[in-house]
Amino acid sequence: MYEFIVKLYHLGLSSHLVSALLEPVHILILALPLMTFSVAILVLAGQLQTKKSLTERNIIGTYSFIWYLAAAYLLVILPLPARSTVSSLTTAEYNLHPFYFLSQLKLLTPFQLHDSSTWLTAIKSSTFFQPFFNLLFFMPIGAYLKWRHHWPLWLITLSSFTLSLFFETTQLTGLYGYYSRAYRMFDVDDLMMNTLGGILGAVVLALIPQKWHDRDHSTELTQAAHPINWRRILALLIDWSLVAGFDLIYFVLVKHFNWPLSRDPRWLYLVNIFLFFWLPARLNHGKTLGGWMTNNRVIGTVKQQRGGS
Repeated sequence: MYEFIVKLYHLGLSSHLVSALLEPVHILILALPLMTFSVAILVLAGQLQTKKSLTERNIIGTYSFIWYLAAAYLLVILPLPARSTVSSLTTAEYNLHPFYFLSQLKLLTPFQLHDSSTWLTAIKSSTFFQPFFNLLFFMPIGAYLKWRHHWPLWLITLSSFTLSLFFETTQLTGLYGYYSRAYRMFDVDDLMMNTLGGILGAVVLALIPQKWHDRDHSTELTQAAHPINWRRILALLIDWSLVAGFDLIYFVLVKHFNWPLSRDPRWLYLVNIFLFFWLPARLNHGKTLGGWMTNNRVIGTVKQQRGGS
């Protein structure tokens, strides 16, 4: 046991463990569903408290936007290189020249504005794709803020610029000081294209007839009919936190300590359901571990109806 703890300690110090856990696929599997679900529950509960009613489309739209923001952040910071790799970098940390990508497009591709035969080759190049992707990247932000909150264009522009600046600052500061220098370049062109993408998203939505995106025939959820049970929400968050912690430990043991356990995620999902939901509820009168801590239990609908009859 002592050797196991020592090995885990040195593994953490070398940052191999940290870098492995922050690979895109693993962090998405371990963190994104739990994080977005937790935030969505709190946001939707607040909206139901203030607006007194929500529709299915509101719920789906809010959750998908939260998921998009979380995925966008992870896409910006991942993959994370080793600290030693970053400290040896000699590349530029920032670009403050507006429209620098246009000069690079002319320099690195055969693009000629008057010659349409060169356009396809230029479009296929990474020099064009990166700013174009940055444009598309922020279009959902502008569309969502215009559709759900009816924000004016100037506020959407400011919000898009602020969010983009936050992303770029994250890279420039080396993930808030985790690295000794920027591991990705702070680019003013990214700021411009992201902001323009937010504007275009709002403009495109404004072009859609209002009766189309305002029409909502989905089921309505009212606070009077469905009061918020905060203890149940807390119990669910506790259960999912335990699942995430278990999966994290399982991943470390299998990948870094070569424990002879299955690497099939489907098997792990079944174990999660059995250990953290079915078994505790079976042994503890319908209470999961989170339910036991918050005094909540699961009751079958059929059983409840029979008991009340």
